[in-house]
Amino acid sequence: MSGDAAGIAVAVAQFAPTADEGANLTAIDELTARAAARGARLVLFPEYASYFVDPFDETLAAHAQDLGGAFTTALRACATRHGVTIVAGLVERGEGDRVRNAVVAVDGSGVRAVYRKLHLYDAFGEHESDWIEPGGLEPPQTFELDGVGFALMTCYDLRFPEVARTLADAGAHVILTAAEWVRGPLKEHHWRTLLHARAIENTLYVAGSETSAFVVALKRQIAATTSTRIAPDAQSAQAVFTLLGESQTQTAQAYNADGTVAQYLLRYTVRFELTTPQGKVLIAPTDLSQTSNLSYNSSATLAKANESDLLYRGMRQELINRLMFQLAAVKVN
Repeated sequence: MSGDAAGIAVAVAQFAPTADEGANLTAIDELTARAAARGARLVLFPEYASYFVDPFDETLAAHAQDLGGAFTTALRACATRHGVTIVAGLVERGEGDRVRNAVVAVDGSGVRAVYRKLHLYDAFGEHESDWIEPGGLEPPQTFELDGVGFALMTCYDLRFPEVARTLADAGAHVILTAAEWVRGPLKEHHWRTLLHARAIENTLYVAGSETSAFVVALKRQIAATTSTRIAPDAQSAQAVFTLLGESQTQTAQAYNADGTVAQYLLRYTVRFELTTPQGKVLIAPTDLSQTSNLSYNSSATLAKANESDLLYRGMRQELINRLMFQLAAVKVN
């Protein structure tokens, strides 16, 4: 950092991008305005902030944009309006049928830096490379703001230490990581641990923005049972989350030739309600579950039994952590 740099306020903004590009830009503008009002000079948004569908389909390519397209143009206008630099995920048009998973840094002057995801998430049944082309081995793009050097990274690349080391060697003081972290048992611990590891081993700062898709899915489930609208609005009354109970089940899904179980479906369920501070019920008792598969073979019964305990604990912690930390402070209109 430059000698007179006293520090810089960086905001990490979380929202769940969807297939509605206009709604995504509206969310970005609203969160940027809130961050700028609190003194932020840079606002970091998640991966795929311009457009997202799950699972991926042909619409991904149909909604891909060039670097100078409508999305970055809107980001530039937003950055100018609020006097900040915005970093967000862009579905960028690729060379062929596939698109690029890019992260762009944009201010009032235009695009300051671009990072294209190097390591694609082809793991645990996911095949990102079917739809995304990997970024090339290009020199790192960094940019400076208020005397601080920034670099960009995307999601799965966080698991590969060499990426962060390259950015550190290029002069970065802060690595900005945009992600759409795939859910799973203990995955929030992977996210937190990897962010810490990349920061510690490179002696720099790492900021990470991840989507709130879990909360959106929960809100959709809640919407089926109540007409109450939940919105993270600072002017609304605070809601209170109460855990009412929890349970776990194990169901045989497949069998070996000798009749023994080859695979179980594990399910962990929590039951909760949402009330006002005065006790008025906003969300009637509702169940939320998470599942995971566990495969057995005849020589690993004890090990798998121990593994099932770990999976249950992981699923429980995933559910409870997200409910407690993301819903306990939800605001209700």
